[in-house]
Amino acid sequence: MKRGAILSFTEIGTGRNLWLGEKLRGQYPDMTIENYAVSRFASGECRPFTSVAKLMRELFPSMDGILFIGAMGIAVRSIAPLIAGKDRDPAVLVMDELGRYCVSVLSGHLGGANEWCLEVAECAGAQPVITTATDCEQCFAVDVFAAKNFLKVSEIGKIKEISGRILEGKKVGVAAEAEILGPVPDGLQYSPISSREGAVRSEKRDHLVSTGVPEEVGFYIGYDKTAQPFQTTVHLIPRDLFVGMGCRKGTPLPRLAGFLDRAFRERGMASERIRAIYSIDRKREEEGLVQLARRLGVPFVTFSEDELRKAEGEYQGSAFVEHTVGVDNVCERSAVLGSEGGVLLIPKQAENGMTLAVAQKPYRLRWS
Repeated sequence: MKRGAILSFTEIGTGRNLWLGEKLRGQYPDMTIENYAVSRFASGECRPFTSVAKLMRELFPSMDGILFIGAMGIAVRSIAPLIAGKDRDPAVLVMDELGRYCVSVLSGHLGGANEWCLEVAECAGAQPVITTATDCEQCFAVDVFAAKNFLKVSEIGKIKEISGRILEGKKVGVAAEAEILGPVPDGLQYSPISSREGAVRSEKRDHLVSTGVPEEVGFYIGYDKTAQPFQTTVHLIPRDLFVGMGCRKGTPLPRLAGFLDRAFRERGMASERIRAIYSIDRKREEEGLVQLARRLGVPFVTFSEDELRKAEGEYQGSAFVEHTVGVDNVCERSAVLGSEGGVLLIPKQAENGMTLAVAQKPYRLRWS
């Protein structure tokens, strides 16, 4: 959870809003918490609002998590017109104003609402309420596994087929191009693919059939979006690419998106592999970059001049860029810094005032 909002609608709820926001900031320093309250009760850290529907139109696309302190009906009615999909919606929780219950409402798995619900409930001394079937039955959930391992789910609609099969006590196949550490969860039949050449396409399915992996339903982990090791295959694409970008102020989204798409298409790389977009902190509010990250469904993270300057490695320096923003290279340094020391896969690319670089870091998978 990177950025969260807490909303309240009554005097009692606003007191809990302020108290809980302070506790969460103290316990989770990497989380940015913003407090909002109805105008007549707003005080302290709480920002006032008069229309929850209007506030949701602003917050829903940009927040990682939203906690309503109030009635479930208010939350449901205000978010309903904005719901886009479980891979794009923020985590949404509802807590009663007395802090007795904390309910996971939306994006329980991919959005992290169930996990956040447990954290918030623990902080507040509340009873967490989670209703997703795989959690209630304590079964393996492919979307939780994907979220924790930074894997992009290509076929969101097919997740229910995997979950349904596991809940029925049937086996689900797993074909992976990388080793997965830890004990294999119940309900899965796992077959590692030893090499990239083993990225089984439909015409090579005998490779997996011979290992005993059931053909009916399963998921594949790797880069090949055409691989069909099962009759029903859910593709999980590793998010192992870290994109550093810079641009002139006011550069619109279409130009930035086109620039990024061309760079990836020319190299045969899928944009699903992008884990985040990085830049310098003075670009934190650059609307084109913010919108691009939102479109891709990834975080937009910025670094200070000092942080970028300390990034180890050799970079294509520019005296003009250093004079303008205080560091000789933004895109390469931010990509490497964001990847925590990954390899620069695409060095600095420049086009019409935009710059781009991509770093890659090997991905590691764990069952839990």
